[in-house]
This record gives sequence, C-alpha cells and structure tokens, in this order.
Amino acid sequence: MVSKLHPIITQGPRKQEDEFEFNKDAGMYVCKAGHMATRKARTGKKNKKKQSELYILL
Repeated sequence: MVSKLHPIITQGPRKQEDEFEFNKDAGMYVCKAGHMATRKARTGKKNKKKQSELYILL
C-alpha cells in the first residue's frame, strides 16, 4: 500500500501559491511557471538514514 506524503514533507513551509507539483512520469518537480527540474541528486552519507533528495532547477 502506497500513500501520499504529508504536504509539510513534500512542500515544506511554503504558501499555497509557491508550491511545486510533482510530475510522476518524469519523476521531477515542476514550478508554477512550468519549468521542470533538470537534475536530481542525493545529499548525505550513503549508509546513514539522513539522506535527502535535492531537485535542481536551472
């Protein structure tokens, strides 16, 4: 069973008009202007639980 993440996790403390949308087909985030993230990177140590994904929009 897969459920949606809580909005505070995916969007952070942003206002409604500043939110990003996730494009499931591309696996990337899209801003309100229609620009898609160009790259995805992981930060943190590989064997630790505190890894996070960073989406880069150029």
